Amino acid sequence: VTVVVGIGGSYLGAKALTEALHDPFTNREHILLFAGQTLSEDYHAALLRYLDKTLYNIVVISKSGTTVTVGLSVGRNEIHNDVQAFISGADDVTATNGSVILDANENASIEATSTASAISVSVGVKDNTAVAGGGATAFNLILGTTNAFIEDSDITATGTVVDTGEVTITAENDSSIDATVQASALGGAAGFSGSTPAVAIGISLARNLIGWNEYIGTNPIDVKAYAENTQIDADRGIALSATSSGSITATVEATAAAIAASSGTAVGVAVSGLWTDNKMAADVMAYIDGSTSIYSENGDISIGAANTSAITADAQAVSLAASLSGWTGVSVSVGASLA
Repeated sequence: VTVVVGIGGSYLGAKALTEALHDPFTNREHILLFAGQTLSEDYHAALLRYLDKTLYNIVVISKSGTTVTVGLSVGRNEIHNDVQAFISGADDVTATNGSVILDANENASIEATSTASAISVSVGVKDNTAVAGGGATAFNLILGTTNAFIEDSDITATGTVVDTGEVTITAENDSSIDATVQASALGGAAGFSGSTPAVAIGISLARNLIGWNEYIGTNPIDVKAYAENTQIDADRGIALSATSSGSITATVEATAAAIAASSGTAVGVAVSGLWTDNKMAADVMAYIDGSTSIYSENGDISIGAANTSAITADAQAVSLAASLSGWTGVSVSVGASLA
């Protein structure tokens, strides 16, 4: 059994030749079937059922062809959180043989993967074109506040043993974005004659923002530990601490490969490009303001603020173009990376 695959009327040549060489009214040992000349799903389903029970070969016929494929992936993720621990307007807060502890902790996390692939292959006798385009984009945003504070209050903590007699105000923000964006495109075209171009384009875009607006600049994350207009008396110590340790990890890749082969003119064009924008902004503060009495009889008074935020970005653009020709061959390859 031979299956002749030809789009439109491409199969008619094989059919005409077979009918010319054989008597149509006698049984032939070799059976000739056709596919591609009809869009009927019933016909093709019956053909597949028949072929499933026999040995067969396939002949693909194409005078010229153009194949275009596009792969697109879009990812968007946003987190907006306001985390606060506070005491406000309390005339008398007393922990006898105990401690007063305020702790605000934010651990917002985005893990995003955006991947797009496109493969285009065109093979025929003459004038074949393959175009593949892959594009992947991701936008990740984290905004908000992480504040621990006491305002307009009187605070007392008494005690002489561990975990007593302390006033502690702590704000910690450990927001993170881990993004992987990958786009790949492969175009391959082959023909025995004529012009045979293969074009592949791969584009990746990634924006990862913590404490930045999408379009209008900074909108820093507040990480604050403070006491305002508050009197504090703690037997074993007073501590205010604000820490930001946010992180962005971005892996962005764009790959394009184009291969063209023809005995005539073969042209391979591959273009890959990427852009990644990674930004972080935070206001990290620890302070006491407007208080008339801050006292610890047997302990320390400590105030500390630290920002250990980090950005790690890996951006790679790879482009490959090849042309195999018996007459004229042209290859163009462009790769661009902006981070």
